[in-house]
This record gives sequence, structure tokens and C-alpha cells, in this order.
Amino acid sequence: EGTPYYAGAMGTVDICTAQGFIKLMFTLTVSTYYGCLVLQAFMGIRNNFKEDNYRWIEIPIHLVAYCIPCAYSIAFAATDNFNPAGSGCFYAKAPRGCEFDPDVACQRGKVIKYLPGIVAFSHFFLFFIFPTLVVLAIGCWIKKRQREGGGRRNRGSRNHGMTIVRENAKKEMTQSVYHQISVYTFSYWGTWVPSFVHSSYQLQTGGRSIYSLQIFSNCIFALQGFVFMV
Repeated sequence: EGTPYYAGAMGTVDICTAQGFIKLMFTLTVSTYYGCLVLQAFMGIRNNFKEDNYRWIEIPIHLVAYCIPCAYSIAFAATDNFNPAGSGCFYAKAPRGCEFDPDVACQRGKVIKYLPGIVAFSHFFLFFIFPTLVVLAIGCWIKKRQREGGGRRNRGSRNHGMTIVRENAKKEMTQSVYHQISVYTFSYWGTWVPSFVHSSYQLQTGGRSIYSLQIFSNCIFALQGFVFMV
């Protein structure tokens, strides 16, 4: 009581920095990797599911998923911008609530003018914009292929029956994958919306927390893998 957000906390500054580093890096890594899975699905559809033609994309996806979050985390750690914040140590210029406690100094984090905005935009882009663009691109590509297939059938051939069977089978498989990607994208958004709502509330209220929403957000985030598997 009287020491909001960090009452009863134990450990050292180094432990807090390590926790913030790991939390930020793997939060971004997981979201980047899951976000890029829709791109891998798109490449699979474009290449008629021939893995040898699009397997190369796994290397850049893993490099982006690990290297960029690691660089962000190193920058925050080097400028002392991992501090007690809400349910644990995360990005914060000083221990949250320090202005209410004379025994806690509000002087830790160095000024990093643009990096927090870049990280926030990266989150939003990976969570909402990028998957949406890929799903729309898949939809447009499927319609284009269907028009091309219809044109080939109309021209006719001696193997007209087999052509129709192959085109129909390919159409059903492609539409099934597109449906799965769409469901996956909405599930992906669903696991992040509570966290975004809580983060927006904190920004608007100067760092206050709705603990019930925060607990719910953490639980949903922890179940991300299970949701995607279902």
C-alpha cells in the first residue's frame, strides 16, 4: 500500500534488466514469427505447394524474427530503459509509480527519442497491417487464377475432362488453405487485442493498470500456441 506497481518486488537492477530484455525480445520474436506464417502460406499457394520452390523463405523469416527484436532489446538495455512496469520489468524510463514514493528515484532511463515509437509501429504493423495485406493478396491471386482457369476450360482440349478435375481439385485446396489462413489471422488478432486495449488505457491514463484486464491479457497471450493449434 502506498507503493503502486512494485510493492513486494524482490531482486536487483540487473535481474530486472534481464527480465525486461527476455520479455521484450521474445514477445516481438513470437509475434514476428507468427505474423510471417501467413507469408509462408502465400508462397506455398503461389508455388502450388511445392516446398522446394519456397523453402528458402524460412531463413529470412527466422533472421528477421530473432535479429530485429534482439537489436531493440539491446538498445533498451544499454540505455537503462528496462524498469518495473505493471506485472514485471519492461520498457519504462523509470520504475512506475516512483513519483509517489520518496525512497525510489525517478532517474534511470536515458532519452531514446524515436525507438519506442518505432517498436510500437512495428508491433502494430506485424499484428494488424501485414497479415491483412497478405490475406488480401492471397484472395486477389486466387481470383486471378480462377479467371485464368476458366479461360483455359473455355478454350477446350482433348483432355478437357481431366483439366476440369485438376482445376477443381486445385481450386478446392487453395480455397481451403485461404479459409484456414483467414481463421488463423482472426485468431492471431484475438490473442493480442486485450493487450492492445490495456496498453492503450495505460497510455491514456499515465500508466494506470486495470489488473483484471492485465491478468486476462497475459492468460490469453500464454495460450497463443494452443489457440493457433485449435
